[in-house]
Amino acid sequence: MITFKFKLDGYEKELSVQKPDSTQRLRDHYTVASRSYFLDELLLMLGGSGKQLSINHSNRTLKQIAELNNLSNVSISFDNNPFKKIV
Repeated sequence: MITFKFKLDGYEKELSVQKPDSTQRLRDHYTVASRSYFLDELLLMLGGSGKQLSINHSNRTLKQIAELNNLSNVSISFDNNPFKKIV
């Protein structure tokens, strides 16, 4: 299981991913330390089409992309391990 913690519009939220192929894809990207990939995946899970993804804004920082989407304090945990900050 993979869990994201974040603030959306100022409210603390949590989203868990349990589907085996999804968790494996996320784990594979974690090993290459792709924080932008995780941020985009979270944005897609939160509704996607109206979100500003980092792949579309290569000139912006991850913090700026998160702010465009009213996100902050984004972190991830694998299998109930300590959370690691993404943005």
